[in-house]
Amino acid sequence: MATPASWLVAVTARVPNQTLVALTLESKETQDTTTPDTDVINAAIDDAKAEFATLSGFAPDLASPDHVGAVVQGVIAYLKTYKSLDNDDTDICRIRFVAMCRQIRAIFTSAPGSTNSGTNSVTPAAENPNSRIIRPDSDRSRFRRGFLADNRTDYDFSYDRI
Repeated sequence: MATPASWLVAVTARVPNQTLVALTLESKETQDTTTPDTDVINAAIDDAKAEFATLSGFAPDLASPDHVGAVVQGVIAYLKTYKSLDNDDTDICRIRFVAMCRQIRAIFTSAPGSTNSGTNSVTPAAENPNSRIIRPDSDRSRFRRGFLADNRTDYDFSYDRI
């Protein structure tokens, strides 16, 4: 499938026109038209793209079918929210959108050889900061097979006595 020219084209290609008309126009009289309100659709697209980026950790890409599917699901959820349709169908759309975003994040951040495109400010500390040998407590000379030797009762585990 060819990459859509814009997010509006992607949404209108996947959602039936009558559904978009019903979700974007206010009154019953204006719903007799066959043209949905593109300003409302674009607002929903912007909101869905922003939430997609937050939930998935990736900027939405029109070339990725997974991204397009998730954002379109989010647009439907936002349009139903704008219309104040608080029902189970709206909740299902919202849950599906969040699940799709999280699945995209899980797939792309756990795949072997992939790099996380999110920002990570955590850096590992030096393994041996003072150039000393660092051993676990059970590796000290006063332990034998993980138990204190000679029934010693002092539990001084300071690293100065290595």
